[in-house]
This record gives sequence, C-alpha cells and structure tokens, in this order.
Amino acid sequence: MIDVIPLGSPSSHEHKAALRLRDLMTDVWPQVETDDRHRIMIFSNVRCLGEVVAEIDVVVFMYLWEPLFTGVTDDEGEPVYVKNLSLTVEVKDAPEEMIRFVGNTVRVDYKNKAGHNATEQADRQQLSLRNYLGKHGAKAPYVVDLIWLRKFPEHKLHNIENVLGREADWNTFLRRIYDKGPDPERTGGHQKLVVAGRASGGGATKVHDVLARERPSATPLDRSRIESISKRQVRDQRYGEKLGKQLLIFRGRGGAGKTITLLRLANQLYQEDGKSILLLTYNKALAADLRRLLGLMGVNQGPADRSIVIRTVHSFMGSVLRKCGLHDEYPNFFNNYERYLEELSEYLREGALDESDIDEMKVDDPDNFDWDHVMVDEAQDWLVHERDVLFRLYGHRRLVVADGFDQLIRSGSRTDWKYRVPQKENQTVPLRKSLRLKRNLCEFANAFAESMGLDWEVEPNSDVYGGRVVVLQGLYGASPAFHSRIYEEHAKQGNEPIDMLFCIPPQLARKAPNKDANGHSIVAKKLTDWGCQVWDGSGGQERERGPETVEQFRIVQYDSCRGLEGWTAVNLGFDEFYDWKTRDSQQSAGENNLLVSPEQAAHQRAAQWLMIPLTRAIDT
Repeated sequence: MIDVIPLGSPSSHEHKAALRLRDLMTDVWPQVETDDRHRIMIFSNVRCLGEVVAEIDVVVFMYLWEPLFTGVTDDEGEPVYVKNLSLTVEVKDAPEEMIRFVGNTVRVDYKNKAGHNATEQADRQQLSLRNYLGKHGAKAPYVVDLIWLRKFPEHKLHNIENVLGREADWNTFLRRIYDKGPDPERTGGHQKLVVAGRASGGGATKVHDVLARERPSATPLDRSRIESISKRQVRDQRYGEKLGKQLLIFRGRGGAGKTITLLRLANQLYQEDGKSILLLTYNKALAADLRRLLGLMGVNQGPADRSIVIRTVHSFMGSVLRKCGLHDEYPNFFNNYERYLEELSEYLREGALDESDIDEMKVDDPDNFDWDHVMVDEAQDWLVHERDVLFRLYGHRRLVVADGFDQLIRSGSRTDWKYRVPQKENQTVPLRKSLRLKRNLCEFANAFAESMGLDWEVEPNSDVYGGRVVVLQGLYGASPAFHSRIYEEHAKQGNEPIDMLFCIPPQLARKAPNKDANGHSIVAKKLTDWGCQVWDGSGGQERERGPETVEQFRIVQYDSCRGLEGWTAVNLGFDEFYDWKTRDSQQSAGENNLLVSPEQAAHQRAAQWLMIPLTRAIDT
C-alpha cells in the first residue's frame, strides 16, 4: 500500500513530484499498490521546525513485508534487494539552462540568487529529518538524500551518485540509492539487502504521527501581527527611494515596534520587489518566533529567487569564520566567541579579502552570503566587531538596523552604526508611538520609568484603548487558581495559550528537581503538573525549535524576552530579577562616572532592564 500525503498545497510542484514518484514505483513494483502488508509513505512539503533546513520537498519511508529486487546486481553479480528505505528528495523543476555542475555539486542559478548549492541543501535535509524525528521520539533511521532535476536530461548528468534527471524511472532511483547508501548486507536468507532505514514496520505509525502532525495555526494575535507586517512601509516615506543607497536606522524605545517595522519593510521588499533579505538577531527565542510567524505568512525561508531568512548573529559569524578558513571547528565557541570575532574582524580589516574575494564568496555560497539587504535587530547592543564584519562584507548601504534606546544587554555601551558613514549616506527614522501596548499599559510603563528615575517615555497609541496591570504578592505557583483566573480572562478575548508569555529570572530557569524527564525549568514543571502544555524556551535546544502548537504556553528567561510579545505577559520573580541585574551591573561595572555613584549606575542599568519585560504585553 502506498500513501501519498500532502503536508502543504496539493497543487505544489513538490506534491506533483511525489505523485509522479508513486507512479514510478508502481510501474516496477505493481504489487505494492494493493498489498497492504507493504507500507510506503510519500510525504510532500515536509516541515522540520527548528532544524537547520526546515523544509524538505519529498520524504519517503518504505517498510516492505518481504524484500523486493532493486534491479541492481553488485560487483560479484549477485542481485541486491531492499526491505526498508528512508529517503529525502530535493526536487528541482528549474529549466536546463539554470542548472550547472561545479565539481561534485549541483548549482541552480535562480534569477536573483545565482549558484544555489542543491547538493549541500540535500545533505542538510537528511540531517534535519533525522534530528527532527529523533527529537520527537521516532527512531532516526539511515536516510539517503537524492536530488531530482525533473527538467534536466538524464544523459547530460555528471557522474554524481545521488542526482537523477527527467527520464529517471524507479530502477534508476534504486541504482542511485545503491550507489549513495551503505553497502548491502547479507541476511539469513542469503539475500543481499540495501539497509537504508532500519526502522521496523511498527515505526511507520510513529513517523507518520510526527511528520503529519497538525501544523501550527495562526491565533488572533498572530493574525494581528501578520496584518501589521503586511502594511506597506516605504513607498510613501521619504526614505523609500534611497533604500539600498544609504544606511537606514529605525530608532525607538521598547514597545515602539522596531522589530515589526523591520519585518514590515522586509515583507514589502520580498513581495513587491522579489528581494532576498537576511534578518539577524542574537536572540534564539526571538529567531524561533519570527520563523514561526513567517511560516504562517507563507514566506519562503529557503533558497529561491526571493526569501526572508532569520538567523542568529552567532550562526552567521560562524559561517563567515568557516568560509574564511579561520576555524573549521570551534572549541567552546560561545565562550570564546568574542576572541574568534576579533580574529575575523582583524583578518578582514587587514585586507585579507579584497572586493573580488568577497564577491566570489557570495557567488560560491549564495545561500549563506548573497543578500540584497541585511537587517539588524537591536543594533545598539551589537558588538563593534560584528558591525565591522557586516560593513566589510556588505557596505553600509545594504543595511537596515533597528536601534533601541536604553536597552543594553550584551555590553555596557552603545554601538555607533554611523561610525565612518558619510552624513549624506545615513538616515535615522524615529519611532515614538507605541505599536504594542494598549494605552493603559503604555501609561503605566511611562509612570514606572519615571518612578525609577529613568529618562524613558513612549507616546501612547490613542487608537488602542484598554489594558490592565495585575500585581501579585506571593507565589504564582502556590496554586493553579490564580493562573486559571488569568488564563480564563485571556481566553475570553479569543487568545490561545501560545499568546501568553512567561518571563522568568535565572533562579526559576533552573531544571526542576525530581529528575523531570523533559529537563524543564521549575516554572515549566509547575505548569505541566497543572495539566498545561509548555514551550520552555528558558534554555536548551527547545529554545531554538520554537513552539509547535498553539496549546503551549511560552516561557523564556528575561534575558531572551526582548522583541517577543504576548497578549498577556506574566513577569515572575520581578523583584529577584531586579536584584540580580543590580548585582550583575555592580560586578561588571567599568570605570566610575564621577557624577554617578556605582550604586546609582547599577540601579539605573537594572531599571532599564525592567522596562524590557514591562513592554512585552499588549493587554495584560
């Protein structure tokens, strides 16, 4: 029995390829179409959320009740059979003139992005599939990655073992699998088997459940954010005609919508001009949130003529380091990140790469480095060497940055993005009005900032009324009653659990005692004990994957909440967070300001920190 399972649009070219693959199989093995003892699943438009490559064109899982002949004989003339197979298939419907071969790689020259490396993409797909299945409790089998060039003549293919052309039949596929996969193994029945996927037939149900699980849906809050992002940003603005000719800076305080403004501009360039945009942030939780949102919008986030790709700055700088040959492996990469970055900045500053070398790097690896525009979130808190690397690779004219006031996390001083940029080639656009907070919340944030002695103010949005602040003295986790009350009011307004954001200090981010099997934080463990589902982004790999269902409450550390938002925000351990930031500011203080005591400086920095979680909520 063969099931062809569309996980995206049934009219997509990926699903059409899956249907064609089914027909090729049944031409050679007609019995598998009707014999339900065989189980073959062909998935199209597979999404592996949180993986390096999140989208896979076609995935095949094959569980045969008896081995079937591949049409292949080995070097000793013995027939080779197959019983289990796990495949990823990268489908390319590009015309022949857009396909070229560079060494042992297949390159696709898209209109706006020449040289896409399909071979590297196919390899990453099989790794992503194995990782994704393993993380969700399905046995990760051996996976063979194939590339199917459906408009390229078979006879013109170079001798690359996992590439198929337009005339390929199922026997051709099996030959490529034999060439690419592990050596055949002899069974007790003296048959030689290609063992590409060692999962038992009983694993088919688990694989199906993992891959075919309901995709994340859009909540009312998501739809509101999508509507905001979809608004036109630049055509009627005075800086629109200069985009790409100058450094553009959006500047505002927390809640002013800096990140949404970047996404709005990126979406317009993507939709109307067919541009490829790279958006960089150093916040993994925010990166996961933005990928989810773009996925709901149907924005392409992979190699193509146009795309919007979200990456962390650490991931991007790691790619640059590898490309420059400075480091193949990174012992304690995050602990030594600033040292590696300084080496890279010095390497580029000394002219080790001239303009032709940089151009060649973009042509050779366009998926990582060839971008029409590069956008930088929370630019004020970037390291100087990170800024300099972007300036060297892209110049200032391709950059659009979101610059926040008084929101420093990674360093004690602001990074100047106008450094050495001619005055006529940079423009700052102020964002004064709150785009997130309802009026009451905005006025509360302004009053709180004033009470803490901060020079901090955001103009309330007169079009958005309402909003409330609830102060709880005592432990939120003392009983589920208070949580139930807050959530009931949250849900009455059409919101889902995912629209509720919990921010916690390090003390509550520690793993729960009693050997919690999921490695959850104390807060996550408490919520799951109450019967709730959670996405615990307070640490570990779960932070990179992002939520997988709207039924999950989101939990992040205060350090990772910037840029995120929720209809309801629950700030736990707020006093402890202030105390911790005060101590941390005192320990990391540099030279004393003669006008401000160390205690006052630590208070000011901790108070500035408090304004970030206080501007995450929309309503409560």
